[in-house]
Amino acid sequence: MSRTLKRPMFRKGGEVMEGVMTGIKPRESFQDKGMSDTMRSDIQNIQSRINLIDAISGAGASPLGNPLTQFLLQTGQNLIGGTAAGGTKLQEIVGATKDPLNRAITAQERRNASRRKIAATLLSKMGTGGLQKYIKQAKDAFRIDPSLAKQYGNNAEKYGLVLFNQERFRQGKSDTTLKREAKQDYVKNLMRVKDNRGNPAVSQDAGELIYDARQAVKDNTKLQKDLQLDPNVQYVPKKAGITKDKITIGGKERTVYRPKAGNIIDFQDDFAYFEPRLKRFLIYKKEQDIFIPYGGYKP
Repeated sequence: MSRTLKRPMFRKGGEVMEGVMTGIKPRESFQDKGMSDTMRSDIQNIQSRINLIDAISGAGASPLGNPLTQFLLQTGQNLIGGTAAGGTKLQEIVGATKDPLNRAITAQERRNASRRKIAATLLSKMGTGGLQKYIKQAKDAFRIDPSLAKQYGNNAEKYGLVLFNQERFRQGKSDTTLKREAKQDYVKNLMRVKDNRGNPAVSQDAGELIYDARQAVKDNTKLQKDLQLDPNVQYVPKKAGITKDKITIGGKERTVYRPKAGNIIDFQDDFAYFEPRLKRFLIYKKEQDIFIPYGGYKP
């Protein structure tokens, strides 16, 4: 026993991470820090990737996509159009803001849900090694070039993301090629969803129509103003079982489409959904449970 206690590891005091303890990390004081340094680094990495996804997809690039902007525009239209007219001024203002406020809240909730979904996907893929290689390269680069470390605020995860995406796109692909590949990936993802017979829920042609339609909205300011796209439900699937009907709206007979009774698809009020069989957008009205065709887009 006396010989054992004279070994070097027992003479140092404090943390000894040598010999049998090689590779073992010291305990971290979670009661003070709340989370480990690794967890904190992973969370920062996920946030950086979400921000990068937003930047590449153009999310937030148009002010019309902002729920507050939509709320103000819709409220202004209601006030000018006389919505809730007949009461006091305060009642008119409250009446005019009621529906736009509900829509703005719903839109923000959908955006938050979409970002949470992205974060969950990224979190599930953490630790698979792909990105970690580039973070290590970034740390090495910082040691060699202190000015580079200063440029990126000594944030290896941030610079690692830059290296990661340079690797993906450095093959010299043209914009046309990148767009074609993005379309192919989108359609493949749609076709991964199967119907009750195990067949793709949408065909290749239908998937391409859906992609082109949604992309047209992102690229066109007028369509952005008229159509609000659901980030979760990409189109009107066959299982919604929509049927044609005619109703009177504003004194005029209009063609509408109704989902089948017992439909469980979570369509959102005033959101637009592309119907590949009709080759047009349909705007859902939750109160009447109907879709109103939109005539401002043609494939």
